[in-house]
Amino acid sequence: MAKYNVHAGHNSIVPGAGKYLDEVAEDRKVKNEVISLLKSAGNTVYDCTDDKGKTQGANLANIVAKCNAHSVDLDISIHLNAGGGTGVEVYYYTGDSTGQAYAAAVSAAISEALGIPNRGAKATTGLYVLSNTKATAILVECCFVDNKTDQAAWNVTKCAQAIVKGVTGKTVSATTKPEGSTSKPASKPAVKKNLGNVDIFYACNAGGKNWPEVKNRLDWCGKADGVALKYLGLRVSKGAIKGRVYTRASGWLPWITFTNSYNLNDHANGCLGDGSDILAIELYYITPPGYVYKKVYYRVSVIGNNSFYSAQIDDETGSGMDGYAGDKKNAVDKLQAWIA
Repeated sequence: MAKYNVHAGHNSIVPGAGKYLDEVAEDRKVKNEVISLLKSAGNTVYDCTDDKGKTQGANLANIVAKCNAHSVDLDISIHLNAGGGTGVEVYYYTGDSTGQAYAAAVSAAISEALGIPNRGAKATTGLYVLSNTKATAILVECCFVDNKTDQAAWNVTKCAQAIVKGVTGKTVSATTKPEGSTSKPASKPAVKKNLGNVDIFYACNAGGKNWPEVKNRLDWCGKADGVALKYLGLRVSKGAIKGRVYTRASGWLPWITFTNSYNLNDHANGCLGDGSDILAIELYYITPPGYVYKKVYYRVSVIGNNSFYSAQIDDETGSGMDGYAGDKKNAVDKLQAWIA
């Protein structure tokens, strides 16, 4: 029999994505059921979920430390996606052919089980868990929390069974259902509370210097018209803010989720950017579970056009919005953001 590390991403302190589904709640249900199914088939399984890390960096470091404490055949990281798409995708570390095979099998199995699009196996070097675990690892993005079609298709038991089938090549049925799991689509909370005012703080590097932090729309982030932003950091007073940037050197970089801190000098996990010109910015506000949803509004200007473009709301499209701020051609030189 095989040995596995399994963990659910994020925690209640460093929340994941949320809209029609809550990532932290659902990924733990799937994790519990995956562990139960693997154990029922005679495998050894370690739960490496972290519920204590108070920052994104601490949460990831705690998970990796737990994973690397065991000698296993595979690390399985369970998440739910966000960003306006639909379907399932599974990440593996670039160049790991074993990870690629697992990722492709799991993605196909979940797609078939839930009846959602198969976005397939995705190679990356930008995810901390995949880059720092000793064993082969995959990161499963089961479905999109902000897509109503995915919400309607969501089924914890089917998803867990599909992950196990993709990993083991066998169909395993649950003998007992893990506490807290369900085979029904998640129901909406009966009452959602008002979150109140949420402040967003952000700072950037431009012209070779880190510039002072800006709060909401009191000012704009940047050095001056005509000077490209290179790095961007964000934090919020409540909830979390998820962001990614499109750069001249790399295109879209991986998403990073910020809560109450960032670090413009930590170019690996502390801020957005790769040192080349930022050409577009995509942000998504993560409302804490149980509260009425809020959204991030943001707008940019680009070199050659000193006026701000119209505001983008979260990752929404339509009504003149592209899902991101910027044009992916000209460097962004100013940013404003606020939450409402």
